Amino acid sequence: MGKAYPNPFNPSITVPFTLPEKMEVRLSLYNIVGQQVAELNQGVLDRGYHEVVWEAVSQTSGVYFLVLDTGEYHAIQKVIFLK
Repeated sequence: MGKAYPNPFNPSITVPFTLPEKMEVRLSLYNIVGQQVAELNQGVLDRGYHEVVWEAVSQTSGVYFLVLDTGEYHAIQKVIFLK
């Protein structure tokens, strides 16, 4: 997973990532207490470059964690939403 931008963000953030082959991808967002607040992607994506945009308009300001899981690869990134 590339570095999500902008960070801090308001109200949207872009999450870039590149896949080496076609695979199942789950991209989720969790709040500071570990509750899932959004499922940004769940399904098979083709190989290559991808970007997912999250609009956080219904969320409160704070720290969130992006979690990317492909089964073979797992990454976590901290992002900050400022209203």
